[in-house]
Amino acid sequence: MRRAVVCLLAALAVGLVFAAAALGAGTSAAATGDATYVGTNVTTNTTWTPGEGPYVVTTELTVTENATLTVAPGTTVQVAKDASITVAGSLDAAGTSTDRVSFTTARPKPQPGSWTAITYAGTADSRLRLANTTVEYATTAVRVASADGRITVQDSLLREHVRAGVAVTTADGPPSLRLARSTIADTGYAGVAVTTPGTDPFARRVAGVTIRDTDFRNPGQYGVVVRARHLVGVSVVGGSITGYESGGVAVSTGNRAADVPGPDDRSVTYTTVHGVEFADARGDAVTIESGHLDRVRVSDIDVHGVDGDGIGVRRAIDLDDVVLDDNTVRGAARGIALTHRRAQRQPPHVSVAVTNNTLRETVGAGVSIDAQRLFVSRLDVRNNTVTGSGGDGVALHTPVLSGATIADNTVRGSHDRGVSVRGSRVRNLTVAGNRVAANGRGGVRVRAARTPGPLTVANNTLVNNVAFGAHVSGAANGGPVAARNNTVAANTRGITVDGPSPVRLTGNTIAVNTRSAARSADASAVGPSVGVTLTNASGNVTITRNDIYGHLVGLRAATNGTIDAEHNYWGAPSGPFYASVTPDGDGDTIRMRRGVADIAPIAETPHRALIERPSVSLTANRSTVATGTDVRVTAASPAGPNATYQFTVDGQRRPTQASPSLVSAFDDPGAHEIAVAVVNDRGVASRPPATTTVRVENASTAPATAAPPPTASPPQPADSAAPPSLLDSVLSVPGLLGGALWVLAVGVGGYGVVASMRGAQPPVRGRVAHALAVVAAGVWIAAGLLAVPPLLSAGGVALAGWGVVTAAVVAAASR
Repeated sequence: MRRAVVCLLAALAVGLVFAAAALGAGTSAAATGDATYVGTNVTTNTTWTPGEGPYVVTTELTVTENATLTVAPGTTVQVAKDASITVAGSLDAAGTSTDRVSFTTARPKPQPGSWTAITYAGTADSRLRLANTTVEYATTAVRVASADGRITVQDSLLREHVRAGVAVTTADGPPSLRLARSTIADTGYAGVAVTTPGTDPFARRVAGVTIRDTDFRNPGQYGVVVRARHLVGVSVVGGSITGYESGGVAVSTGNRAADVPGPDDRSVTYTTVHGVEFADARGDAVTIESGHLDRVRVSDIDVHGVDGDGIGVRRAIDLDDVVLDDNTVRGAARGIALTHRRAQRQPPHVSVAVTNNTLRETVGAGVSIDAQRLFVSRLDVRNNTVTGSGGDGVALHTPVLSGATIADNTVRGSHDRGVSVRGSRVRNLTVAGNRVAANGRGGVRVRAARTPGPLTVANNTLVNNVAFGAHVSGAANGGPVAARNNTVAANTRGITVDGPSPVRLTGNTIAVNTRSAARSADASAVGPSVGVTLTNASGNVTITRNDIYGHLVGLRAATNGTIDAEHNYWGAPSGPFYASVTPDGDGDTIRMRRGVADIAPIAETPHRALIERPSVSLTANRSTVATGTDVRVTAASPAGPNATYQFTVDGQRRPTQASPSLVSAFDDPGAHEIAVAVVNDRGVASRPPATTTVRVENASTAPATAAPPPTASPPQPADSAAPPSLLDSVLSVPGLLGGALWVLAVGVGGYGVVASMRGAQPPVRGRVAHALAVVAAGVWIAAGLLAVPPLLSAGGVALAGWGVVTAAVVAAASR
């Protein structure tokens, strides 16, 4: 009797495994009586098919050299604990979108590390291909121990691995390696790792690695990490990398680098990261660390929710054709950060373009370039949009700078300066065509401890910055400082030049620079300030054809000679108030602490359109409201249709908006102040802001509002007749039909297992018995849903009991 019970339970287990497979159960099903057990190497061309599967690899399995193992679509391969598959020949596992190949564990309770890896150790003629394949629960999905041959992973899923999805551990680097349209998820160290074990983790050379349209989810420390002395032709294109702990894409050639690149030096060439999304992670999105970079491009990446830098180029000496273009970085530590090391023997070659990037709300600088010495053939920071940086918008700091262009950028709302260039010597610098607005510590700042110049600041719009529009300083004469055709308006001060370099100010509009020095954008104080300030200037100063007006002091200077200040408009036809020359002038004042200014002839009319601060008024639709009640305030201004409005409610600034109206509600009684400043289409803000006060009273003192009439509850239906008993349900037509199928399933399955135990071939495969059982339970469940409710529970309990018994028998079989 006991033997019969055991046989019956085994039959149930056999049937349930096959039904679970038919119903789409997980790929980690344990081996059953229908499995094919593999304990010997594959020495000839062999094909595994789903009809003979699942295949259970019980020990270390090797596909020997010159042999090919083909795994057909829909086939499941289960690998026993601590076993692995080594490919010295070729492995071709190519499923389809509907019939995937699966490499998984044979353990009933799968977990990462249940088996070792698919290890590639092939020759030049070897191939490893995974297509529409799932590899799961190993230590590493694919471990690469040979630099020969070719590896392709496409449309595949590599998940739940202790270390990596793909790990290259050979010092010679990987063979041709291509990943496409795949997903690597939930790995412990990296999605793709090229790093050798030991104290020197750098491979000798990595070439021909392509990762395209692949998603990395929670990959551990890195999405992609490559450590090698030489990298050539590595590309990561498309896809996403999310949830990493240290870096998204991290490329490093190590700390040692020669001053001049040679054949044995460490370098990164022809490397691309393009179109990748980085999100919700820690560490830098992209890091490239090498002494020598040649034709490196990072473009069109989207970084958000990352607490490291968006793009980091570290410890570079020689940079040739490095392009960082069209990237979007939001909320990172810094948007783009480049550090450059000094070459000891000769100046390195530097050609870097930082172009068309959008960098928003970074904790530090939007663009940070920090160099020990920078002699450049091309350094372009151009066409970038940098807003809301926690430090400088664009920062370029180096002891010696020779040759750079910062042009056509929009830099707005930085905590510190919009553009900051700092060094001992700064020459051949061009700052042109930028719009720099509303920055907390100034617009454009160039500070040379020794010599500035030649230096050009041209065609910029510098508006609404605290401290200054543009400020250039240096201790010695390095060449002319030229500022031409700029609009410098509504800053605290206009243009300041400190030091003895020759100064050329021509064709600028320098107007209404009367902003309060307070950092707050809604500061109400409007103090008189200065248009142009020259300190310790040489006698070689030209200020011509400028419009300088709207200040108490238009020009304040201390020079060693005569300033050529002809053909300027000073805010009035009568000219400036210059006590010794034009005491009746109604325009801005000229104050010469040392030297004189030659102001004649004077321009009686402006050279360009006048700039005025816009005016604004503010009204509320209610002066007194109850707590929680909306109040609408509306600003009125002649600033034009493209104006924007900056509202402040009880000292808290709201986001800038295009609408002149704001709706607010207040929970606390008392007086609440609402203020607004308007910014016209030239970026000039009204000062002081317009304000209005709204008094808020407790809602209990406001007129009562009638409560809505009570809503009647809908009548409840009368109780229905009592459901049939379980016995009546079993004796019903669907109950009897399901019962007959269930008895037939148990009989067929039990007989098959008994026959197998006696060494005979079962007349009917286990799938048949199990299918009968599933149909029986399905009949009960369907009848329960449609007409006989107790049969629903009977069908569910039957399937659950079947599963419990199956799990117990499978666990016993696995041991």
